Amino acid sequence: MLLHTEAVVLKRTRAAGGVNMLSLFTKKYGKISVASRLGFGGKRRSELAISPFTLGDYKIFSNRGYYNLDSADVVKSYYAIGEDINKYGAASLVLEMTAKLIAEEQPMPGLFTMLKTFLELMEDRQKSHETLVLAYEIKILDKLGYFPQLDACVSCGTEENLNFFSVNKGGVLCSACRQNQVDSLIYDVKFDIIEAVKYFQRTPFRRFKNIAVKREDAIKIQRILREYMAYHMDIAELMSDSLSAGLFSK
Repeated sequence: MLLHTEAVVLKRTRAAGGVNMLSLFTKKYGKISVASRLGFGGKRRSELAISPFTLGDYKIFSNRGYYNLDSADVVKSYYAIGEDINKYGAASLVLEMTAKLIAEEQPMPGLFTMLKTFLELMEDRQKSHETLVLAYEIKILDKLGYFPQLDACVSCGTEENLNFFSVNKGGVLCSACRQNQVDSLIYDVKFDIIEAVKYFQRTPFRRFKNIAVKREDAIKIQRILREYMAYHMDIAELMSDSLSAGLFSK
């Protein structure tokens, strides 16, 4: 069967025998692993079509759960991302995170559109790259059904004095319930931090084109989010963290 779909290249790995293994996030079929012999022989357009940060139009042979690339055309190459180390680190983290979080062969057209928007906005963004990364992380949690409970204490249900966040319990704790917890993965959180996360959740992603949060708030939210995702979504340290560390370091 010949499949035809738009896709973003999440990852490319060179294998033996002149084969490239691609992780494609497709609009129609979700994430699939595709074998390709394109990109060899010095043809720049073919090389670009199978490189990360590329949005392309792909024709793929499907046979008993195996996928082989028939042809690929570049729709949009976000090449400017690779020309800036901060943009490259931020976008690499988001691609790797997306690849790890989404299941194989599960169509997610809303998330696919959001990833395209992220790449578009990141290519044009001049500063505060961490804001876009945070917005993407918060929204992917929401879309995958892992968004933490922020409106009431996860232990007693009260909506008062929500001054702490429990990574293990998956949401905010009131001051009274905090006293009964011995867990080390509990953070003090100010009201404005919680409200910032809620704002990220409800605001359309494209509006983050001109939005930037305070750097100190971004650092704290990122630290909590990374602990939360590692605990609840089984994500080990991302390889791209070394590239993106400067985004959130003081």
